[in-house]
Amino acid sequence: MNNKFLIIFCVLLSLIGVYYYNNNKLTNVWDLISEKTIIIYEVNNPYEVWKKFKISYKKETKENELYDLIEKKIDTINLFLENELINFSKENKLLIGINIISKNKIESIFFIEKNKINKKYFFKKIDSLGYAINERIYNENKIYEVNDNSNNYNFLFINDFMIFSGSSLLIEDVIRTSKNKKLSFQFNNEDLFKQVKLEKDFGNLYLNFNKINELINVIINNNNFIKLDVLPKSSFLDIDYNKNNFYLNGFTSTINQTFKSNIPISESMYKLIPTNTIYFYHLNSNNINDFNIVNNFDDDSLNIYFGYEIGRIIVENDFSNSHEEILIFNKENLKNINVSDSSEYKNYFIKTLKKNILKNLLNKTFIKDSIPIYYFEYDKFLFFGTKTSILRNYIDDIINKKLWGKKIYYNNYISKLNKNSNISLIINIDKLLNNLIPSKKYKIIKHFDFISFQMKGIENKFYTNITIQEKDIKLKYEEKIQPNKTFIAENKLIIKPNIVFSHLDNSPEIITQDKNFNVYQLSSDLKPIWKDSIDNTIISKVFQIDYYRNNKKQILFSTKKNIHSYDRKGNKLIGFPLKNPSISPIEFINLIDYDNSKRFRIAVANKNGEVYLLNKNGKKLSGWNPLVMNNELNQAPKHIRIAGKDYIIIILKNGEIYLKNRKGENYKGFPIKTKSTISSKVYLAKGGNSKNSFIEIIDDEGNFYKINFNGKIISLDQKYRPSKNSKFKIIQDPLEKYYKILSINYNSIFISNKEENDIKLTFNNNNNFIYQYYNFGSNNEIFSLLDNNENKIYLYKSNYDLLTDYHLNSTLPISIIYSSRKRKFDIYKIFNNTLSLIEINK
Repeated sequence: MNNKFLIIFCVLLSLIGVYYYNNNKLTNVWDLISEKTIIIYEVNNPYEVWKKFKISYKKETKENELYDLIEKKIDTINLFLENELINFSKENKLLIGINIISKNKIESIFFIEKNKINKKYFFKKIDSLGYAINERIYNENKIYEVNDNSNNYNFLFINDFMIFSGSSLLIEDVIRTSKNKKLSFQFNNEDLFKQVKLEKDFGNLYLNFNKINELINVIINNNNFIKLDVLPKSSFLDIDYNKNNFYLNGFTSTINQTFKSNIPISESMYKLIPTNTIYFYHLNSNNINDFNIVNNFDDDSLNIYFGYEIGRIIVENDFSNSHEEILIFNKENLKNINVSDSSEYKNYFIKTLKKNILKNLLNKTFIKDSIPIYYFEYDKFLFFGTKTSILRNYIDDIINKKLWGKKIYYNNYISKLNKNSNISLIINIDKLLNNLIPSKKYKIIKHFDFISFQMKGIENKFYTNITIQEKDIKLKYEEKIQPNKTFIAENKLIIKPNIVFSHLDNSPEIITQDKNFNVYQLSSDLKPIWKDSIDNTIISKVFQIDYYRNNKKQILFSTKKNIHSYDRKGNKLIGFPLKNPSISPIEFINLIDYDNSKRFRIAVANKNGEVYLLNKNGKKLSGWNPLVMNNELNQAPKHIRIAGKDYIIIILKNGEIYLKNRKGENYKGFPIKTKSTISSKVYLAKGGNSKNSFIEIIDDEGNFYKINFNGKIISLDQKYRPSKNSKFKIIQDPLEKYYKILSINYNSIFISNKEENDIKLTFNNNNNFIYQYYNFGSNNEIFSLLDNNENKIYLYKSNYDLLTDYHLNSTLPISIIYSSRKRKFDIYKIFNNTLSLIEINK
């Protein structure tokens, strides 16, 4: 009896052991993926999918950083695998997870289902590339750490699975998850894995909505972005691509509530969204049950006043890149609204909302502030905002038809969306990057135009679709002001249009250069006169000279290696290019003509503080062979002649100011040491003698110096400094007769000069902005601001009103000529490979 019991007990124990072993054996790569992972991309036969995508993908422009980056990574992996990537990928699965590893950092982790590489061969190959390999044990698993002096890569092998990431924290998280399936994404989202998957798509995407707000905060870090607190737990999406659009469709996990209606919903609000919208958040339904689900409401208080449609938009200011919030409500069930006063603007009445239940609800639910709330009515909607100015701008947009429904560009995208959704979030990527994403590392998404996220309630789930549109450059950047003349280069242009004047008829001609280092000279009609390829990028101003002193003009400019000179027909001048006199790359050059005799000197400086003077044949001159300064120059040496004396001004970045004679000797009273480093350019005010001639400059702390040529500091003023991080610079007109002083803060630009009070322009993320100033006399001034984040030029008149109703699309600084006779500005601008002339009447 005891033996029989013992046999039965052993059999049961064995069965339990087999069950326990099989239940805990890692046979599914999903058992390794943590529930904390925010986004998971899953693809079978990844290399084949990439090849399929390449066939369907048609590059609209010659450059797409995101596409090129992926292509480069794949080529590198294929090279490492000795062109066996296709076999490695075949019948294999790749999963890529996106995780947050700190307050402001996102990291990816890669899972390969079948590791077909011999581990010994793998690390031998890595070692042969000179990478350092270390091993460590974590929770009984061996982690391999590979270092290439700049990056760390962590590898983990579990059964047939290969996992790698730049973060050791994520690798450790995989090990913890492998020991406990309850920590895995699949265990916590089982219903997603019961959905039908398409076989011939571009992969699948899994979204963890519990973590999505954390991801938004890492990337955007701005309270103005909508918090998505009405979402279900997670979602599964199939990925497809067609005609410049990615389409992601699928269902979410189940929710604890049930939608009651599938009746179509109104879509009219879409057509009223202004074109300066950064994003549009839309909640819509046709019954109180569904409305409360999508709003996450537990009462009907707001519906006492409104119907079941709410829109929230963040718009950029038309005159800067700041942004404002506007709320839109359907007034279908509108009750009485108490107002304290109203003002008329272009036949619309902007009303002030009285303090009552509605205002308290708006403050509590949407506008998190107690400041006044204003609104106006249009069509069947009410538009609320906290500033009358932004509502007036909206009214202008309605009158001028600057709305999504009135523009082909926006209508094309709207037509692809599901207007029957309960929840929609539509984001303009360009405007989002410019206004709400400060970090440059996310700028790689700039090649997309829009992304929309939409959900429609069906029973106890949401049907979800995401549409991502790539940029159509031709449509996106169609000029609102049509150019009068254009020149289209073979490649992207990389230097601004430099204006020179023909010795034949004094007509303006243009010098520019493309990314392949081809230099172009264009006629006044923007027709090519000549083209030549040189060694590198032009780094200097394009100077116009009369080398042979026969009243015929040539051009001269510099790269980091050589100094080049051409005649108008594109012939190189004899002896050119002149070689760099130093082994260090050229940083600055300038031309010095002491007595206007056309016997010019070429001043050459490099980062080592070496300054050379060359005659026009390239011979080094005594005293400047080289003249060695104790720090780097912040600009090219400048020359001025006063009362028959020649002065050469040298400004160093460490704040030292030198005044030299022709021999390179200091004038009495110099050098002068300022209180801080100097990044700004110097302005020279010429008088009748050295006492009444001045060096005017501002250091990085905002100290503005006025120093005469005798070495005396005449005045020292502290300019207005909005914050401790403010930057200061002097910008001059091209002839260096006039200047403006800029004080630049993160979100504002203050402009001043000797005669004027400060003017403030509001622009966020202005670190990459380029400023230009033109003064043609008789109050004909233009202040130009190039926003390199969005490739936009803003042009301001002397009173700082905009010169045009629209910005200009430009990737480089502009050049301007003014005709007083015709009272018009000729503006030369470049966008990618197109140079345009735009005429604007004063």
